[in-house]
Amino acid sequence: MARCFEYRERMNFRLMCDVGRVPEEDTPWLYIVHTDIPDHIVDEYNEWYDREHLPRLVTVPGVVRARRYTAVADNGPKYLTAYELTDRDAFESPEGLQARKTPWTAKMRSLFQNTRRNMCSLILPAVTHEQALQRHT
Repeated sequence: MARCFEYRERMNFRLMCDVGRVPEEDTPWLYIVHTDIPDHIVDEYNEWYDREHLPRLVTVPGVVRARRYTAVADNGPKYLTAYELTDRDAFESPEGLQARKTPWTAKMRSLFQNTRRNMCSLILPAVTHEQALQRHT
């Protein structure tokens, strides 16, 4: 389980893109970005994220996986990206800064609206439903 917010908020999302590898163990960090984007640029935004941004970021040491989602309801930012990290500072490393340094990235990030960014730390390892039942019987 990751601790992220001091309050609870319920949102539902549909997976759009999954890049990187499924980690063998839970990563200690989950970096989450929620954002909206103007309607006139949505197609380019999705192309940038899927064809340039996520593929570049998962090559950064400490970034294991990146998944992108779109909201199924209108109760918050429309897009969510979740990065599974082994290094909390991966994006601030020289490789992380270089991966984000493109003209297309500068253009797209300048259009983000209603953006929320959260670094979450793992406080308990994930368990399957069966494991949870065994612990409580």
